[in-house]
Parts: sequence; C-alpha cells; structure tokens
Amino acid sequence: GRSEQEACPWFGYFQMLPVQNPCAWCLDDASLTLLTGTPLAEDAKTQISAQHHRYSLIFEALSKVDPAVFSAARFSLDEWLWARSCYLSRAFRREAFPSDFATQGWESDLMLPLLDILNHTVSAEVESRFSGESAELVLPLSVDPYGEGDEVYNLYGVALSNEALLSHYG
Repeated sequence: GRSEQEACPWFGYFQMLPVQNPCAWCLDDASLTLLTGTPLAEDAKTQISAQHHRYSLIFEALSKVDPAVFSAARFSLDEWLWARSCYLSRAFRREAFPSDFATQGWESDLMLPLLDILNHTVSAEVESRFSGESAELVLPLSVDPYGEGDEVYNLYGVALSNEALLSHYG
C-alpha cells in the first residue's frame, strides 16, 4: 500500500500525491446535487459505477492469487478510486511518446514524477518532448524566460472545457 514504505519502491513519490482522492466530488452527494442537469453529474455516476464493477473483477482475481497482499482492508474500493484519480490526473498521454516507446500489449499513458506536479493554464507555452531516454518540457524561444521563484505551468490540453478539466483532473 501507499503507506508501507518498506513494501513500496514508489513510497517517496506517493507521499507527494494528495491524501484525498482528487476526484472525490464524484462520490459526494452534495456536489452531485449542485451538478444536477449537467453532463458531469451523469458522467460521474456512470464512471463510479464502471469503476466499482472493474474494481470488483480485479479485486476478486487478485485476492484469489494472494489473499494476504490483496486483502479488502489494504486494497479497498476507496484506495482503488484514489489510485485511479491520481493516475488519471497526472499521466501523460501515450500519443505524446514515440511509437516505439511502448511495448506491444502494454500501451498505457505514463506517469512522469516531477513533471506531473505542474499546474495547468491555457496560456502555458511549453512543448513536450519525450524519448526513451528523457522527458522534457521545453519553452519555445519566443517565450519570456521564467524568473527565480516563478511557477512553471503545463498545458494539459489545447481545447479542454471546464467539465473535462474537473472530471479528469479534479
């Protein structure tokens, strides 16, 4: 689990992630009531239902293989939803990487610790450059340089609506 330092090589990174689920609003009745009549309310219910089903299938299979490691207390639905939300809100789209970067059958978006902590702004002027050896966010020459202490931003997507930003990034 994310709180078990000796069992997890990613423990330090997990400590940087939010303690609460970034998309916890999907589980909150008061939040969903405020969103009644919007596409977000229905989408949230659909996503939670789908994730509950997916969790049940995966948990059942894993707990049969190793009940001690995959106990309900350690691998709960809440932990599943937290991990999924952290992944979705931080992973870089696989399309941004060279096609030979992914192993056949393991196509997935990728987590890039440190680059994933950048906040979004539509005015961010950055270019993503990924290879098998490095991951870079590069400022075009036309951009004013950052000063010491300035926050560095990333552009999550060119035409993302507020609905898309909330449902995907929390």
